[in-house]
Amino acid sequence: MSLLDEERHRRLITRLLNELQHYSSVGIRKAFDGGLSEALVFTILLREHCRRRPYETVRGLSINGVAASLSRPFETVRRYAQALQSTNLVCITAHGVVLGERAPAMSATLTHLLAGRFDMFVADLVRAGLWRSDAPDREPSEKALAAIDLYLSAIEFDGQAIKNWPMHLILGSILILNVRHIARDLGLSLLYARFEDVPPMELRLPVTVKEIVADNGMQIESVRRYLKQALAAGQVAEAGNGYIVPVAYLRNPEVQERALRILAYMRRVLADYGAGAYEEGGEMMTLLNG
Repeated sequence: MSLLDEERHRRLITRLLNELQHYSSVGIRKAFDGGLSEALVFTILLREHCRRRPYETVRGLSINGVAASLSRPFETVRRYAQALQSTNLVCITAHGVVLGERAPAMSATLTHLLAGRFDMFVADLVRAGLWRSDAPDREPSEKALAAIDLYLSAIEFDGQAIKNWPMHLILGSILILNVRHIARDLGLSLLYARFEDVPPMELRLPVTVKEIVADNGMQIESVRRYLKQALAAGQVAEAGNGYIVPVAYLRNPEVQERALRILAYMRRVLADYGAGAYEEGGEMMTLLNG
C-alpha cells in the first residue's frame, strides 16, 4: 500500500471514498427494505460483534453506545433497535443489544455487498497509483469489515452535521453524480486531485430528480420534498435542468476539516487491512463467511 501522496491527492481520494460510503449506504438501505436507520444500527452491532475475540464474553452494545455513534437521541435509537428485534435481527438483553437469529443471513448479504464495494475502491486506488497492484488479496469477510469501518466513519465523524439520513443520501447522490465523469477520467482526476483544486462549474454536471432516484432508489416524492429543504438551506443549487452542490459548500473549512479526519482514519483502516489485522476478529470468519 502507498498513500504517501495523500496530501496531493486528497480530493481524488475523497471522491473515491465518498462513492464507497454512499453506495454502501444505498445497498444496505435496500437490504433493509428502505430502513436506513435500522440498517445503521445493525451495521454498528455487526462491527462490534465481529471485532470480539473468541475468549471474550459475548455482551451486547448498549443503546447509549449506538446512539453516541449515530449522534441520535437514546429513545430514537431504542425504537430502531425494537424494530430490528421484531424481525429477529437483534435481541435486546439486560447486557445490551446483541445479534439475533436472522443476523447470519443478513450478514452474508452485507458481506457480498461490502466486499464488492471495497474491491472497487481498491481498484480505483490502484488505477490512481495510490495502492500497490501486487498487494495480497484477502478474504471477503476481511474486506467487508474494513468496508464497514470506512462506511461508518462518514456517519460517526459527521453525525452532528447530518440532520436526517434521507437528506444525507440525496446530497450524496448529487455530490457524486456532479463529478462522476471526473472520477472516471484519470487525467481529470489527477488535475483536480488536491483540496484547493475544486472542479470549475462548467465541468460539474447538474443532476436531475430522475437521476437521483435512479442512483439511490428513493421515492420520487421524497426526493422532491427533501430537495426543497436542501435548496432553502443552501445545501444544493439549481443549475440548468438539475441540481449541483455549491462550490461554497466544497470550500467550507468545516467540511474540509471533517474530510481530513475521515481521510486520516481511512489511512489507519487501510494500514490494518494491509497488515492482515482484520482476520483476527473473533467470530468474523464464521459470521461474515456464513
